[in-house]
Amino acid sequence: MNVLWNGVYLKSSVCRLPLHFRAAIACISCDVPAARKLYGFNSHSSHYGCSKCFKFFPENVKDSFDFSGFKMEEWPKQDMRSHKRRARELLRAKTKAERDRLSKRYGLYYSVLLE
Repeated sequence: MNVLWNGVYLKSSVCRLPLHFRAAIACISCDVPAARKLYGFNSHSSHYGCSKCFKFFPENVKDSFDFSGFKMEEWPKQDMRSHKRRARELLRAKTKAERDRLSKRYGLYYSVLLE
């Protein structure tokens, strides 16, 4: 996507000279699980199951999540700056084990769409 954002030169039957083409994703329409993947969030079954806040849900799917305590005004909000910072930290991880540990800790992974 970065290459297409910056543009590529392609031959065309319209012109003898190569033309400069650029592309970007303008609109994405999908369900919530697909949107979470696109923007670098772990699945809804993660300990951080919300893409709007940074609330930690201590249980897991097998043990049944505890979604009680809905004092949403007290939950720390997600913001794009910290999301991108954490994703870059995952990208810089030297080993898969470190990347997995950070992914679990932050509830996200790196997505090129964060560029």
